Amino acid sequence: MGAHSNHDRSFGSFSVVIHTPSYAPNEKKKTGEVHEHMTMISCDKQRKTLALRQFHPESFVSVYAVNTGAQADSEQLVAGGEE
Repeated sequence: MGAHSNHDRSFGSFSVVIHTPSYAPNEKKKTGEVHEHMTMISCDKQRKTLALRQFHPESFVSVYAVNTGAQADSEQLVAGGEE
């Protein structure tokens, strides 16, 4: 995998990350690829969990909720997809 670029910002109870990975050329993509998506992390007070939403330039949004049961002994956030 090639270079990555991240830009992080916080707005009150929201955090925003702009992530731009670049991929080296390969057999399928002779010129390589640069992909950018924006991720927003927010606190869902009603469900008492963190929500993570990724906005992609291809016009789709991926939505995840943090699995609070998996957090007890971990320093990592574990998120599962939602519909």
